[in-house]
Amino acid sequence: MAAWPEPVRPGIIIWIKRILRSHRCHRVFPGTILALLVLICAGWTKSWTSIQAAAEKIESIQADFVQEKHLPFLVKPLESTGRFYFKRPGSVRWEYVSPLKSILVSHQGNTRRLVEENGAWIEDVGVKMAGMQVVMTQISQWMSGRFTDSTDFDARIADDGKVVLTPGNKALSRMIRRIELTLSDRPGVVDSVKVIEGDDAYTVWAFKNIQTNKPFKPTLFTVVP
Repeated sequence: MAAWPEPVRPGIIIWIKRILRSHRCHRVFPGTILALLVLICAGWTKSWTSIQAAAEKIESIQADFVQEKHLPFLVKPLESTGRFYFKRPGSVRWEYVSPLKSILVSHQGNTRRLVEENGAWIEDVGVKMAGMQVVMTQISQWMSGRFTDSTDFDARIADDGKVVLTPGNKALSRMIRRIELTLSDRPGVVDSVKVIEGDDAYTVWAFKNIQTNKPFKPTLFTVVP
């Protein structure tokens, strides 16, 4: 976990630890301790400076994700699952494992997409790969805490601590109304991404089993699959 952001005072953390370790711990309402921890962690989401400072302490991220696609004509959302990897400065691997297998990898400015068909991996070399490169660049910026670097979206921090991205041009706004990123209690970590496309039409990626600064094979970004 990244270091506690300013302006958190170490004395507060020490005080909480002493309470938890003491025989008087049962006298303190659990909700009070939880509220204090949430207040401490929430400090990292208050400004772009604190968000980027927390993200800079994270060199790599790996997580499982669940994707839910909501559309007004669907009785229940379409669900997919997969695995996500990120390594500074800008390597990303976005891998779907169910119900269909595909891999999207971006490394050193090169983006590739492969899909599994009849047990074999086929590379997608269509013109839409230019759009994929833009998407992977956005993801890399988000994981690095550089939300304001995008030339395609205007970024703001909502009152609830979410990062809200609004399209900066009319062409993009016809496809996406806004993007909401829920930041974790863990400094530098994103818990979920919600892309709102229209009325009752949106996609959510919820991350779980998140690990930061854990080693993984560097070939994940060069050897596919």
